[in-house]
Amino acid sequence: MAESSNNFSTRTNEYGKNSRHSLSSTSSTDSPVLKKPHVDVMSESTSQGNEDPFIDRTTLIEILNKAVAVAVAQLEVDLRKAIQEMLRSIDIRVTATEEDNRGVGFELDKFEERVSKLESVIAQKDAEIRLLDNKLNDLEQYSRKSHIRIFGIKENIGENCVEIAQRIFKYKLNIQEDIILDAAHRVGVVKLSNNDKDVKLRPRGIIVRRDHKQKIMLNRKKLKHSGISISDDMTFRNVQLLTKTNAHSSAKNAWFANGKIFIEGHQGNSCKLQSDVDIDEQLPKAKKYNRAR
Repeated sequence: MAESSNNFSTRTNEYGKNSRHSLSSTSSTDSPVLKKPHVDVMSESTSQGNEDPFIDRTTLIEILNKAVAVAVAQLEVDLRKAIQEMLRSIDIRVTATEEDNRGVGFELDKFEERVSKLESVIAQKDAEIRLLDNKLNDLEQYSRKSHIRIFGIKENIGENCVEIAQRIFKYKLNIQEDIILDAAHRVGVVKLSNNDKDVKLRPRGIIVRRDHKQKIMLNRKKLKHSGISISDDMTFRNVQLLTKTNAHSSAKNAWFANGKIFIEGHQGNSCKLQSDVDIDEQLPKAKKYNRAR
């Protein structure tokens, strides 16, 4: 009985050993499949942080560099194509613009030619107008060759200008022979004082028409200091020209004679004027012996 009990115990122990050996061998055989990944992941996580356990850092950088290089190369190709397209488009536009400019330049040349011709025509017409204006002024002045103007005579209502002029010729100029006057009258607009009864202090001039005025003009110097003056009956244009000539810096003296305006410069040179432009154009060219009175 004791012997059988010992045999049972021995078999039991052997069975237990065999069982443990079997379990141990089974566990050692299955462990590479079940436990190694867990152990590797933990170890890799512990040693390298959160990096991909299957791709190292160097490989990842190389992959990224290659991807970036490919993308940059493709972008460069695309940019070159886009730039070439833009350049072709610009060339087309520039060519079209140049053609338009050539057309505009041609039209502009034609326009400038027309303007030049028109300017020449206008200059010619201006010269003709000045010539006609001068001739008209000369004709008007010629029509006044026998007229004189008397200034400084007090103006009265109901006055007789013919009698006034005859008294001046006889008593002021000492011309004793009878002078027949064709007409005599005041010229200009009547200007009355504030009470509309008295004539303004500065009287209007008297224009006298007669056939011969040479004797009157030769004796008019006797009216000096009398407040009365006698002058030629000049056209409005000649009056303006004489006024401008007297005020010009180049004029030493200016006068009216025989229907013309004359100027004498500071160097003694003198010339005849038809417009104020002649002062700067003609006077410097004039010589001393050109003076005429």
